[in-house]
Amino acid sequence: MWNWLHRLETDRPRRFLHRRLQTGTLPGVQKVGYCKVLSWRRHQAWAQLKEVTLEIEKMTEKKITLIFGKRGSGKSYLANTLVESEQRLVIFDTLSEYTEGVVFEDKEKFIEFWRKIYQHPYRLIYRPLKPDAEIEDIAESIYLLGNVCFLVEEIDCYCTAYQISESFSHVVQRGRHKNISLIGITQRPYGIHRLLTSQAKEIYIFNTNEPRDRDYLRTLLGQDIDSKLDQLKQYEYVKWLDGKEGLEIGKA
Repeated sequence: MWNWLHRLETDRPRRFLHRRLQTGTLPGVQKVGYCKVLSWRRHQAWAQLKEVTLEIEKMTEKKITLIFGKRGSGKSYLANTLVESEQRLVIFDTLSEYTEGVVFEDKEKFIEFWRKIYQHPYRLIYRPLKPDAEIEDIAESIYLLGNVCFLVEEIDCYCTAYQISESFSHVVQRGRHKNISLIGITQRPYGIHRLLTSQAKEIYIFNTNEPRDRDYLRTLLGQDIDSKLDQLKQYEYVKWLDGKEGLEIGKA
């Protein structure tokens, strides 16, 4: 009873103003014109807010990015550029390509340290001694903790055309719901799991002359990829963006 009376009292000024607007008795306000202007301004404000919200979502969307290219083509340099602004980063560094972060080679120490600081900004580099055996545990921790960018070198070794671990598939399929972005890097795009390419939002392709890779890229991205790859100079790449027409050329 008290709650109902309290709401009635607190709503009284609002109900009084609404009634005055409806009847046109508020001094200096014409009923029809004011209501139309008010409605139009409100609609315009909501439209602008929606545009800004969509832009922010696009900029902050957690996504899957793939980078294809031969050794020495500029893949790791590009990857470092892409993760430059990431607040929480885990690198599965099988090739010892990365140095900007805290480096671990012992899995138990790495996971123990990570779980202590996962709510704070961090840049962790794990160099596995047995990558095939350890990727499952790392992917499981990535999915459980969330809110991280996960960069994986030689991703084709763990996501082959015929096999992908359960934890890794969770990261790929549902990672964005846990604020996880994934960057996968490989020298050979041919033979990686279809789940990865179907979920990818960005693909960067450095030049390759391997026939099977070229065939695979034509199937994946269309016939135009050949002419684009033939134009590439050193450290240049072709960029495919989901939802955008055509292919772009950029430089690492």
